[in-house]
Amino acid sequence: MLAAARRRVAWIAVGVALLELGCGGSSSGDAAAGGTAGAGGSTSSTSTAGAGGEAGQAGAGGLGAAGEGGAGGQAGGAGEAGAGGGLPACPIHVDAGTGDDGASGLSWGEARATVDAGLDAAEALGCAEVWVAAGTYRPTALDDRTLSIVLRAGVALYGGFDGTELSLAERSVADHETVLDGDIGAPGDPSDNSYHVVVGAPGARLDGFTVRAGLASGAAAAGRGGGLSNESGSMVVAACRFEQNGAGDGGGVDTGHGGAIYQGSGTLTVAQTTFDANYTASSAVGSAGSGAAIGAGVGASVVVTDSVFTLNTTGHGHDRVGGGIAGTGGHGAAIYLAASDALTVSGSTFASNVTGHGGQNTVQIAGDGGSGGAIFGMSVGSLRVFDSTFTGNATGHGGANDLNGIAGAGGHGAAIFASGVDSVVVRRSSFDGNLCGQGGNRLGAMGINGTGGFGGALWVGAATSLVVTSSSFAHNRAGAKGTGGAFGSDGLGGAVYLQSHAGDAIVASNTLDDNAAAQGGALWLAADFGAAGRIDVVNNVLTNNGASAEGGGLYLQSNGGGTFALANDTFAANHAGTSGGGLHYAAGSNSGAGSAELRNSILWGNTAAAGAAFATPTGTANPVLLLVGDNDIAGGCPAPGNGQWTCGANLDVDPAFANPGAGDYRLSNASPVADQGDSAALPGDAADLDADADLLEPTPLDRAGLPRVVGASVDLGAYEVQ
Repeated sequence: MLAAARRRVAWIAVGVALLELGCGGSSSGDAAAGGTAGAGGSTSSTSTAGAGGEAGQAGAGGLGAAGEGGAGGQAGGAGEAGAGGGLPACPIHVDAGTGDDGASGLSWGEARATVDAGLDAAEALGCAEVWVAAGTYRPTALDDRTLSIVLRAGVALYGGFDGTELSLAERSVADHETVLDGDIGAPGDPSDNSYHVVVGAPGARLDGFTVRAGLASGAAAAGRGGGLSNESGSMVVAACRFEQNGAGDGGGVDTGHGGAIYQGSGTLTVAQTTFDANYTASSAVGSAGSGAAIGAGVGASVVVTDSVFTLNTTGHGHDRVGGGIAGTGGHGAAIYLAASDALTVSGSTFASNVTGHGGQNTVQIAGDGGSGGAIFGMSVGSLRVFDSTFTGNATGHGGANDLNGIAGAGGHGAAIFASGVDSVVVRRSSFDGNLCGQGGNRLGAMGINGTGGFGGALWVGAATSLVVTSSSFAHNRAGAKGTGGAFGSDGLGGAVYLQSHAGDAIVASNTLDDNAAAQGGALWLAADFGAAGRIDVVNNVLTNNGASAEGGGLYLQSNGGGTFALANDTFAANHAGTSGGGLHYAAGSNSGAGSAELRNSILWGNTAAAGAAFATPTGTANPVLLLVGDNDIAGGCPAPGNGQWTCGANLDVDPAFANPGAGDYRLSNASPVADQGDSAALPGDAADLDADADLLEPTPLDRAGLPRVVGASVDLGAYEVQ
């Protein structure tokens, strides 16, 4: 009784002190990486965007003013109200080793012992920050899976302290690991872990924690977001690590999205955070859950900066005995969005993330492998990726078929899958060693083996617009067809597969080397369904790519319309098994004819059974027209025997690459193809390579980012002699 009375007196004194102080600080918050404002700012504080940052959101303490552009970044816009909303920092202190939940929490000496108690104090006193000392904290000491650490609206929860700091800047997240652990039951048995380790709140911030071992395996919302579930409202996650969190128990038809984080609506901002070995469960009934690291719901937006996604996996589709369709593997092993507003990723790394396999079927249709080895977006407003790397990601294999049905297709888009996205933008990023899944095998005497996955790095379909620029694609592979039958086909587009249904697409200033597919060893691009759009392929270097059939470097398909403009590209040492060692241009099945122009380009050292430099098919129902002029073509422009291309003035001379054996396809200073192009044939700068917002000017830069026209006229190929 005496102790309780003393605590009541202490709380009264605390309240008086806070009133006398005006409830705390008004210091301005500097931005964290990715343009997120820091803690403690008043409503008039200014947020300064960090490296690569765009719009900076205000962190704990207020509404951020317009952020300034960081290194390599765009100017930040006005930040949204973040955690704190003008509340005082206070802060409240938590220390599992020395704290007491009956203490005030206003100093380390008066620290509380549990995170929930610290958040309770912050809410009661109107404090914007809770500081948590190193240690392991669980949502409950009981075995109740429904209990979570519940964030408070407008409050920032910070970890990474040793229990002596007087300012946020003194903490070290790396040196003082602070763990929020969902393993509340039998140690090491995930089946009795917390459904959600943390539950979010509007305007909250989670910063400096390792979040592990949540398993959202319940029904409805309890099946989403094992590490963090935020069903509504915008919040920030920074300097965290999410590991071994999962979603789904295989009991639902489409189970378990967002193994580490689920964002239902609003904007989730993630900065400097690592996602490792998170997962969604395989399904025993239908398709597996998606988004092993991050899953987003209808109307949600996700912004990711300077983060790392490794070894995240989605589950396999269910096997089916008898008729019907087996389950599809889970999509988006790192990030999954469906009917969401937008995804923006910058400065981030995606490595060895893998989607699940399709389920097997004994009679009819097997399941397809999951698509989007790293990122999956469907019916999303925009999907933008800047300055990021994708290495060794993969999609699942199609399910096998035992008797006379159809085996499943391999998953598409080993790094990124985007379907029905209004705007897809990829800039200054690298894709290396990503692999699409194999088609399912035919195990019985009849039936059809599955088709291999399309788009060894990037699959885009039904997009209004696409920009892929200043990026590199190497060693990516479309999937092989399944074995056991004569049907099915190998995948298309070793690096990029585009089925363009509307609008324009720009593929500019990229390097594509040693990618492989059945068609389009590097690029498979189609203007589809009578679309009047235009696809520009400009300043690209396509080398050492291979197609088992057509289009060693590039396969173009005009399905009843569309215009292709190829300018200042370099095709060298590509190979096709049948035709079009450099490029192949064909008509699809729809009525009408498209057109293409090949200008100012180099086609040298490519090989194929027919048409070493380029080829178009003969006798097609929908003829295509290829205009060839002002190029350097090994062997010269072949006579247009079928009337499907015309030859203008072209060269047949060794272009004198600087060092092709070492992969250097720049022109030597004495190159005979310098100044031999037609500058008037340069297309407009639709990709805005020089970032001056002038999309109508002639292409201003070459593949190296140097001036495009230096001498009397533009040079041939992707590089300009300076």
